[in-house]
Formats: sequence, C-alpha cells, structure tokens
Amino acid sequence: MRNLSWDKLSATDFEQFIYDLLLTLGFTELSWRKGTGLVGGSPDQGRDIECVWQRPDIDGDSIRERWFVECKHHTAGVPPQQIQGALSWAQAANPDCLAIAVSGFLSNPCKNYLKEYRAERTPPFRIKVWERPDLEGLAAGDVSLLTKYGLADITSHMDLVHPVHAMFLHDKPYSDLATLFSLLDAFDKEDLDVIIGFLPFDLINPRFRDPLSGRETLAELLIDDISYEAFKKKCRDLARHMPESFLVRAIVADMLSFLLLFGDSTRLESTIANNRALATTFGQMKESMPDHSRDLADLISKTLDLIERLPSQTKRCHSLYNRVCDEVVRRLYVT
Repeated sequence: MRNLSWDKLSATDFEQFIYDLLLTLGFTELSWRKGTGLVGGSPDQGRDIECVWQRPDIDGDSIRERWFVECKHHTAGVPPQQIQGALSWAQAANPDCLAIAVSGFLSNPCKNYLKEYRAERTPPFRIKVWERPDLEGLAAGDVSLLTKYGLADITSHMDLVHPVHAMFLHDKPYSDLATLFSLLDAFDKEDLDVIIGFLPFDLINPRFRDPLSGRETLAELLIDDISYEAFKKKCRDLARHMPESFLVRAIVADMLSFLLLFGDSTRLESTIANNRALATTFGQMKESMPDHSRDLADLISKTLDLIERLPSQTKRCHSLYNRVCDEVVRRLYVT
C-alpha cells in the first residue's frame, strides 16, 4: 500500500483514527480517556484508549485481555519522557498489554529506554510498539477508514488514467510476444529499463552472491542477467508452458500499473514528506549510533538525493506511461 502521510491530522485526530482502527480490528469495550465527548471518555491517566481484546483459548473458551493504548503523534522521533506516563500507569493498573501507537517512530533513546525497562522492571504486562509501518500494515485495505481521515483518496489519481489503460482493464487484447516485443524494441534502453520495472526480478528470480564489504549495491551482487534481452528470453521460455496471450496481458498489466504508480503526481507531496521524515530518523540514529555513522550518513545522503530526483522521476514515469499506452497497448488491439 502507499505510505500514509499523517501531517494533516491533529493529535486528537490521530487518537480518533487509532480508536476507529481498533474497532475495525475487533477490539471491544473501547473507552477514549481524553474526555473529548466520546461516550465513556474520561481524562487521560497515562493511556489514551482502554479496550478489550478477546482471543480463543486452547479448549475453545475465550480469553479477555485488557489493553491500554497510548497514542503519540510526532513529526520527529518520540523521546523517552513521552512514554513514561503510560508505563507508570500500566505498572500501577496492570493491564494485559500496553500498546504504544506512533504516527512516526520512537527515537533510539526511547527504544533503548524500553529495552532497559523490560530488562530491569520485568513488567507483568506485554508492551507493543506500533510505529508508522505497523499502522500502515494494520490499516491496509480498509479504504473506508483511510478515506475518512484523508489518508487515502482512492479517486485522486483517476484523472491520470489513460483511456487506453481504462479500455485494457475492461477488454484485454489477445496478442503474442513477437508483437509486444517489436513494439517495445522501439524504445531506447534507458526508457525500457524504466518501463519493464521489476518484471525481470519477478520472472527471472535472479541469484545474488554474498556481500564481501557490506557496501555493495544490489546490482554489484547480481549473479544472473536481468537485462531486457534476458527478460525477453525468459518470457519465450515461459511461453512454452502457457498461452502467449495470457503472458502478454500479464506483462502489459504489470507495466501499466508500475508506470501509473510511479508517475502519480497526486502522491508526490506525501512521498517527499515521508522520505524527509525518514532522513530525520536516520539523522537521530546517526547521533545515537556513532559506530554506524558512516552507513547512516550514506543513507541520509541517498534519501536526500532521492527527494531531489522524485519530481523529475515522477514526470518521466508519467510520460512513459502515456507513451506505452499510445505506442504499445493501443497497437495491440489492431495487430
């Protein structure tokens, strides 16, 4: 799924989102402790949401677990002092689980604090941390929830869809590999590398050698050829085991989806914001992990470089998307 951008949410909005997410996940008896008007709400006492999770026991009985959920909506890494209140209240009230939901990431000092807390206090309750990637995974596929909070506009990119792509989704052409490759061969090599995207990895499933220095790129570790010519050869091999028309439709569907996704200007702003947040996190890690400062500095540099290239890359992918629709897919219907 797309990375979610939480910038448009206030702290209260984020808590409301977590409340609704818990409902969709199957939690019951939810109580929002902020006293903001929700039924059952009361002032926060070290946890934002209290709820119940029921799971089956080995003999078929139901086990009820009481959960405290603490919500932290921060643009930077969450520091240790921001979770101390939740830990103190959980230690006193003894829930079955304390979940800390974070719109970004815990800072490294905070992660170290939690590690030491678990080791030294051996709390009787479980501690779960749901950072940005975890929340994205938990909310994945729930379009109504994401749309409600402006985190997923499923129609914003529809104006970018080429009419030929729309026709392809409704009525796919029947063609062969020779025709498809004759049309693709007209593109230059650099454009072809973008157009076929990850298809060579998916179809060839290349092998990689073990790294020696730990600083090699994926391209330097490749054993098998994943060039356009190798991709064509693999497709011809596969055509011996399946109808060519099916293979052509699968290749075209993947190419169009890839180019539309990476040429989608409606997601450019959120993608840049997410990468800036990632660079900030790498910077915090660099300060707290001096032994890895060189690698982290390299990651920061690459992330900032990606941010600079994203507008032009998006424009290029969109241009190639339109060209593939006009110069490849359209012609598959008439050849």
